[in-house]
Amino acid sequence: MKLLIKKIYNHPNFVFLRNLLDFNPIKINTSHISPNLSVSDGFLWRTEKNFRTIFKFTDLYKLFFGELSKVKIVFYDKNFKQLKSLNFSDLNLYNNLTIDKNFMHGIEDYGTFYIFHETEKNIDSIIRNSCYTGYQKNNKIFSFVHGNLPTLVNTKNRKIQKNIIGKSLFFYKNYKIQKNFFNYDFSEIFLQNPTNSKIFFFLNNTKYSLNKYCSIILKIKKEKIINLKSKCFIFRPIVFSYKNNYIDVHHG
Repeated sequence: MKLLIKKIYNHPNFVFLRNLLDFNPIKINTSHISPNLSVSDGFLWRTEKNFRTIFKFTDLYKLFFGELSKVKIVFYDKNFKQLKSLNFSDLNLYNNLTIDKNFMHGIEDYGTFYIFHETEKNIDSIIRNSCYTGYQKNNKIFSFVHGNLPTLVNTKNRKIQKNIIGKSLFFYKNYKIQKNFFNYDFSEIFLQNPTNSKIFFFLNNTKYSLNKYCSIILKIKKEKIINLKSKCFIFRPIVFSYKNNYIDVHHG
């Protein structure tokens, strides 16, 4: 009887209902997806305003299992329209990819990208790529930040699955960034909707909306406290703070 109750309790449909009602929710849910997963964070690329992005990633299957893997990196614009997809088969243990406007075929904007690892071996594993992304503005020094939020999953059948971050139907969650923004010239926060439906959120007292899997960069002037409020369980920002020629990039 207990096993039956547990099975029902953890069934994807019941988990979805638990999340909507905010009853013992599961914030990151991969129970509805088959094993042998490659989970990717939603990484930000920037080529606008003289930005250049560099991505440092590791061959995770080689690092943890001693097996070589192939890597697929998929790029989207801020409205989640796919721009390009790259496949890498001859990997080093540690790899670099530079993303500038030439790489993006002249596009000077921002968006997201995702990295998925594939191996021919039948390895029962779930790996998450949360490697480092660096941002350079006006050819100054790079500032690096590691992956922010798991968003998409590539299964062993090479199918990309979404909707692993839960949200509540009724209840807002507050996310207060632990930083005093007042001492900087200005700051920006990057936000991505990791859910499969449109969300509304508040940045302090201003309301915004963001379509599914879309992203936005919002400029922040001199504020002491930044508070984010949404029904998404994990709505974690990436922060860009500017002072003179100095740029600091980090998680919220």
